Amino acid sequence: MADKKTVKAANEAKALVREATGDYPDPIDVTFEVRGQEVTVQCPPTIEDAPFEVPMLIEDEKPMKAFMLMAGDEGRQRMREAGATVKDFTRFIEAWQEAAGLGN
Repeated sequence: MADKKTVKAANEAKALVREATGDYPDPIDVTFEVRGQEVTVQCPPTIEDAPFEVPMLIEDEKPMKAFMLMAGDEGRQRMREAGATVKDFTRFIEAWQEAAGLGN
């Protein structure tokens, strides 16, 4: 199993390659239901493509904050406007996992 320094170095190397080649993946649409209404939020397709704080938040056992950051300002606003609850936010996380091809 790779240690934290190795994983961090590998992620930094991937980021440098993306920056040099301009190879940034398109966001994915994550659709889930809030109070009977479909809400769609655009998110990074992988944790590696998320803002750099996301893996640190997950490592610090703060997954809710990590996924809030992945949803972005616009996505959080859509959830707010739809009246999302914690249960709905859990559906968002599950929908992201499915859209990202991770399953449950």
